[in-house]
Formats: sequence, structure tokens, C-alpha cells
Amino acid sequence: MERHIRVLVGEPHSPSQAIVKKILTDNGYTNVVTAADPAAVAKAVHNGFVDVALLDWKLVEPDNYRLLDTIVLDKRSYNLPILLMGAGAPMGKVEEAMRLGARDYLNKPFTAYVLMVRLEKALYGPPKPRKGKDEPAEAPAEAAKDAGAAEPALPKSAAVQKEEARARATFLKGYEFLRLRKWDKAISLFAAALKLQMLFPEAYKGLAEAFRGKADLERSSQFMGKAAETLVWLDRHEEATSLYEHARKIDPHAANPFKTVADHLKEQKTPLEVVRLYERAARAAPKDPDVAVALARAYVETGQQERAARVLQPVLAEAEVPEDLRGIFLSIAGEDRLKGKKLEVLDVAGGGDGQEKRRSLRVPLADYAATMPRAVENFPVVDLSVTGIGFKPSGETFEVGQEVTFDLVTMGDSRARKVHAVVRRVGAVVIGCEFVGLTPKQAEAITAILPRKAVPGEV
Repeated sequence: MERHIRVLVGEPHSPSQAIVKKILTDNGYTNVVTAADPAAVAKAVHNGFVDVALLDWKLVEPDNYRLLDTIVLDKRSYNLPILLMGAGAPMGKVEEAMRLGARDYLNKPFTAYVLMVRLEKALYGPPKPRKGKDEPAEAPAEAAKDAGAAEPALPKSAAVQKEEARARATFLKGYEFLRLRKWDKAISLFAAALKLQMLFPEAYKGLAEAFRGKADLERSSQFMGKAAETLVWLDRHEEATSLYEHARKIDPHAANPFKTVADHLKEQKTPLEVVRLYERAARAAPKDPDVAVALARAYVETGQQERAARVLQPVLAEAEVPEDLRGIFLSIAGEDRLKGKKLEVLDVAGGGDGQEKRRSLRVPLADYAATMPRAVENFPVVDLSVTGIGFKPSGETFEVGQEVTFDLVTMGDSRARKVHAVVRRVGAVVIGCEFVGLTPKQAEAITAILPRKAVPGEV
């Protein structure tokens, strides 16, 4: 569904300009104006051609943020949402640009999803007051007549308000059909509302309710999780926590919305924001080892090794904890704290008809990889046992219950070919699989890799 929001892309590099424009067009933002220099940006802004501006850092930072001043200190454009795009700009300077008028900063390269989320947050999220270098901009200053009054929120453009109203009206029509238990019509209208405004948590909740009415609990849970994730993007954290708790009652494996958003932001050079989100993820799911590992790594990246060690302590018995983080724990806590929590841990794997269980020693494995057909990259092996294997996802997406076939290779040499396995656990750090239908030759090859203590019947 086409959107009527006018977007300015200020980008001096033509290929980058084309990429950003394509992302916008693919997401319904077809009214895009481009500019390659500050003068063209200022002209487009002051002629009223745009509702939001995406500006490359190289156009803004020179001349002491002069372009920002040109936009922010002019009553014709003081309320224009500005998103900066840059490649590794110093955070101190980015913070200064944010203080002077920019709404957000995107570190290149960014994904299409992150771009669209941050764009829509700038358009539809709660507006923030903004100041110039020495005093508030003229128009908002007029609304705050005494010093004790709160800074006024920046008004949204007429086009943005119109799109908000359009999305809301579509949602309300869907809600009426939801009340009438006409699930398919409700789903169609909620989806249409989301095409107009992707950061619309109520529409996602409407979809969750409609699919629950159709007895499709899996899709209902997915959209409930998406609603919680959207609330996190909008900084409505308490609502997100409450919705996540509700989602977990339906599906204990529901995605943690704080971790999902933090994972998206890891490459955005906002380490403190990422830490805060992982901390909220840990409070929402204190026993989730994937969250603990992600939080520990975020602590390490911000120089908080002691906190990383404390977070890792409860989950060190998990083989999924990466080797580098174990090393950090050892360097801080010492060898004695690791007694009884060695890398080789006993794991329970399903066998036979699914009723019997057997315990097998999982052994950490280096210099091995799983090679799968049509995969772009090999998957580094984390650990191995007689009953299963763990490997790093390397950017690929896996699902519990998925069947995989791979060759187990090392140093270019294949040790076992066409091994079949079923994914039993999907984590951010490791994909845990159980072997199925091993041939005698494959079993012999895997046994030969393992130490004798890891093979049943051996000592």
C-alpha cells in the first residue's frame, strides 16, 4: 500500500543513494527526493518538499553542523525529523549532532529492517523537544512561556498526521470485524494497517487475537511476539514486558523482544543502548542462557568484565557458552570457580522411540565444520558427541524439528559424508542437533574423532 510521506535522501554517493531509495520504495515510500550536497538539501527542506530527512554524516558534520542549524533554526522546518547515516562517526560528535537537532543516527551498513524501524519511529514515535546551539527554536519556544513549563513536543507534519489517521481508521475497521468474529476480514485489515505504519503494536495484537480465533496458536504467538518487539522499538518497555510474559504462557519458547531488538542494534555502534536492552531481556527471562551469553558479551564490549563474569556464572555448565567468554570468566574468577563446570558436560539426547533417554558426553571440537548443500558458508562445529552435534549458525536461520544433512570436514578433509540430523535446540550461539539414522561407517568415523571417555563402554 503506497504511503504519502515525502522522504528526502541526502547522500553524496550515488550507489548508496540508490540503495536507500530502493529500500524506501520497496516499503511503500515512493515519494522520495534525493540531494547530493548541503545546498540541495536545504532547498528541498525549505521548499516544503519533505516530511522526514535521511542525511549522510558527510553533509552534516563539516562547518560545525551548519546544515543542521539551517534546518532546525528555521521556523519552516524546525520540526523536521532528521536521521543521520554514517560509517563509524565518533560517538561524541554524533551525540552533539543529536543535541543540535538530529533525531537518530544509523551506522552503515544497516539492514533494511533497521532503517525502516528507525524511520518510522522518527515519524510516528513520541516526538522529542529539540534545541539549537544556544536557545530553543523560535516556534516551540513560543509554546513554553514560563521557565518551569515542560518543553513542547515537536508537531508532526500534516502528511504524517494524515497517514497516522489512515492507519488508525484501517485498524478500527479491522477491530470491528474482530468483535464480530469475522477473522479473515479482520486479518486483512490489520495487515493493511501495518503496511501503512509498521510500528503499530495494536495491529499486531489484533492479528494475534484473530489467529487465536482461528485456532492457529502458532501464528497467534508469532504476532504477539511481534507486538512486544514493536513496543520495545517504541520505548514502551513496561508494556513489552507484560506482553512478553503473556506470550510465554502460551508459548514458553516465545522470542524475548528485548533481546531481538538488541540483536538488531549490535552493529549500530550504540553499545550502552544494547547493554540496557540485554539487561531488560535478562530480567524478563533470567534463566535463558542465550540471553546471558549475549549480555555477557555486551558487558565485555563496554569494558565491564566483572559484570560479564557474574552473568556467566549460572550458565557456565552450558556447552553453548563460547570459548572466548569462558576465557574471560577464568581470567576474572580463577580456576577454582570453574570446578565441576568443565567444557565437557553431560547432555540428555532423545533416542529410540522417543521414550528412552541416553546420556552422552559432549566434547568441544575445534577445526571442524559442517558443510551443507546450497549453504554459502561452512558452519563451525562447537561440540560433538556420539548422539549429536552443535555448530554455529553463521547467519543462517534454523528451526526446531528441521532436518539437516551435512558433511563433517576438517582441514578440507571429509570425515563423515551425508550425515543426517534433526535440530533440537536453536540458540543465538549454537544450533544443537541430534543424529538420526547413522550408518555404521558414519558412526565409526564420529567415534574415531571422540576421546575414549566420550564413547559408551570405553574408559
